Amino acid sequence: MRKNRVSINKIGVEKLQEIERKGNNVLLLCKCPLCGNTFTMWRSHFYRGSNGCNCVHPISERLYSIWTNMKTRCFNKNNPNYNYIYGSKGIVVCDEWKNSYKAFEAWAIANGYNDSLTIDRIDNTKGYYPDNCRWATYLQQNHNRRSTVRFTLRGRLLTAKECADSIHIPYKTLMNKYYHKGKEATELYIQNKYKDRIKQLKGGISCT
Repeated sequence: MRKNRVSINKIGVEKLQEIERKGNNVLLLCKCPLCGNTFTMWRSHFYRGSNGCNCVHPISERLYSIWTNMKTRCFNKNNPNYNYIYGSKGIVVCDEWKNSYKAFEAWAIANGYNDSLTIDRIDNTKGYYPDNCRWATYLQQNHNRRSTVRFTLRGRLLTAKECADSIHIPYKTLMNKYYHKGKEATELYIQNKYKDRIKQLKGGISCT
């Protein structure tokens, strides 16, 4: 190994030392301008302006995809989801996450991310920012969709499935009434037909 004059590529990565030559390429020891750690990278990548340090690479390709997809549906007008329910409706990604994958990654890890979970907005009328997001199962996220039918039972906001289970009636029965008769008729049906069960729960019920 031999030491070389330190040089810096266009994004600030320092070339410290040539370690190994392989054909026309050379393996370099480099220093990251972001974290200060050293790492190895091929000379061809160095001169293309790359940074091979682990600090700039995602710990999970899936998490990185969640980040890019989140931004795409909020800011890319050519994305079908932009016009459906995201960007055109005022749903955006906060500047902290929009401008830095690593900031999003740090929040994700600190808040229990794993590859079985998906990002969920707590309030679907608001955008993606730390106080309004959580990691949820697909079932939990489906419960939180704007289109999910909910009922208030004993002062708690429940999905139709949770409500049906609470008063021991078939979910399909509840939803058939809702879709064919509407909110008021469904509420009246439940209150009349299952009033004894509702009384046992010590609360009323209303659609939302």
